[in-house]
Amino acid sequence: MYNSDMNNCRKYESNKIINVILKNHFEEFKISKLPRVRKEMREHITNTVQKALNCGNIQYGYIKHKCLECHEEYIHGFSCKSKFCSKCGRKYSLEWA
Repeated sequence: MYNSDMNNCRKYESNKIINVILKNHFEEFKISKLPRVRKEMREHITNTVQKALNCGNIQYGYIKHKCLECHEEYIHGFSCKSKFCSKCGRKYSLEWA
């Protein structure tokens, strides 16, 4: 029996403390500190921070799982796989150790 109340979506957690800090201060960092960094590193730093901020966000891709018995759905956003990201970096370091 299908019950639409059973459908769940995992929400993107943009309120993690590292995400809040990066969102609130990265623009200021780009203006005040990024010009001091070598040119070839600037784009890399910007891309890395953007990847970490968007990690798990379903707007950038996701996979959907659905139970065939109860029809409950689970949506999981793709990870960024960056060592800089608090979630992906922790996973990487645990696997390395």
